[in-house]
Amino acid sequence: RSLDSKNDMVQCLMDDIQKLQSNLDAKEEMLKRMGEELQEVRNEKASLQETISSKNEIISQLENLISDLRQTEIDFEKQLTRKEVEGSVRSSELNNALREIEGLEDEIVLKNKTQEELRNKVEDLEFKWSNSRQLIEDFTATMKERDEEMDSMHENA
Repeated sequence: RSLDSKNDMVQCLMDDIQKLQSNLDAKEEMLKRMGEELQEVRNEKASLQETISSKNEIISQLENLISDLRQTEIDFEKQLTRKEVEGSVRSSELNNALREIEGLEDEIVLKNKTQEELRNKVEDLEFKWSNSRQLIEDFTATMKERDEEMDSMHENA
């Protein structure tokens, strides 16, 4: 009986060792899986850090672009203001030139009017001169006729 009991005890111990071995194997398997998961987490962490670094670089580039755009906007506003001032000056110069042209046009109209009036006076004077010349010619012809009549009367007398 004692042998049976020792055998039972050995069997019990063997069963316990078997259970402990199974537990140990399960725990080793679990540790192996946890190690793999830890490695995956480390890999994911490294990938995320790389992504963050890449995103930070993109953010830095975007900030530089925004700064450049702001400077471009400021420069553009300065140019636009300068163009508006130049345009205003040109507009003022153009208005002055237009006023000068209008003044010259008024002078031309006045001179044309004066020239037309002078032309009319010249035509009137030419007409009067023509009439006067005709009157003089008529008068001269009449006087000549009278002189001839007078000469003829003197000769006949």
